[in-house]
Amino acid sequence: CIRSSKISSSQSNTFDSAMLQPVVLDKYPNAAISRSGTAFPDGVELFCMPNGMKISQDYQMPSFFTFMTTSGTGEHLYGSCLRVFEPLVEGVAKKLGAKDVELYIPKCLCIISKLPFVDGFRDFLNYC
Repeated sequence: CIRSSKISSSQSNTFDSAMLQPVVLDKYPNAAISRSGTAFPDGVELFCMPNGMKISQDYQMPSFFTFMTTSGTGEHLYGSCLRVFEPLVEGVAKKLGAKDVELYIPKCLCIISKLPFVDGFRDFLNYC
C-alpha cells in the first residue's frame, strides 16, 4: 500500500504544486525477506507511482497497471498495481489553503509476485 509521506514547508500554502513523496505504508509479510527467501524490492514505491504524487481537485477513476523488476541475481518480480484516489483529510486540506474544494490524493495497492498472474491479481485488486 503506497501513499504520501509528508508535505514540505515550502508547499504548506498551496496544493497545486505540492509534489509528494511516496512511501510504503504496509506490506505482507512484514519481514524484509519472505519465507521463500525473496527480499522486498528497494524503490518499489517509485514503480507504484511512476508519475509522482500530486494532490488533485479532480476525482480520477481507479487505474490498473503492471511492472516488472529484475534483481542483481536475475530474479524477476512482477508488480500488479491498482491506483485509486481518496479524499484528502479536511484538516490537511485546510492547511494547504483549500477552501470549499474537495481534494484527492493517490493511493496504490500493489501485489508483488515471482509469478506473472496479472489477470488474477487484477481481479483481486478490483474486488477489494
